[in-house]
Amino acid sequence: MSKKIKKSILISLVIVCAMLLYLIVLSASAFGAFVIGRLYKPVRPSEVTTPLAPDVVIDLCQTFSLPETDHRCRNNEDVYAVDFFEDTKRLLNAGALSTYEKWENTFGDYLIKCSEPQKDSLGEYFVCDYDFHGDGVYSMAVFFYENGQTMKVFFSVPGAS
Repeated sequence: MSKKIKKSILISLVIVCAMLLYLIVLSASAFGAFVIGRLYKPVRPSEVTTPLAPDVVIDLCQTFSLPETDHRCRNNEDVYAVDFFEDTKRLLNAGALSTYEKWENTFGDYLIKCSEPQKDSLGEYFVCDYDFHGDGVYSMAVFFYENGQTMKVFFSVPGAS
């Protein structure tokens, strides 16, 4: 077999592989198998912020009804705001944070600010920012419908874009 034929076969093979990969990605994303998004380098909390104050950790351990044996509640290691994001999601999924009033009753001490009401294709809503540390590094942006029902929550994670 000549070099020209080998080169032609190799080029054809590369093109076919590229087309197959494109079709796989297209099919998978159309059916929700995965989402193509921006990649980010995870950041250790200690690289971007300082640990929570002990009184904040105690308050959050009580708020989430965590046992004293929980590693975050033993007062012998650094604990960061992000360490409580999964607990927040658990309360959210259980319906315990379904309204602005419930967020205020649960996390009112950590409210940074609320926006003025806004209106777009989602309807009328407002956004409140909560931050267990108060430094804006690991925070939560909570969107509420005009009637105060929780619409969605974004958890801020450094390094994500």
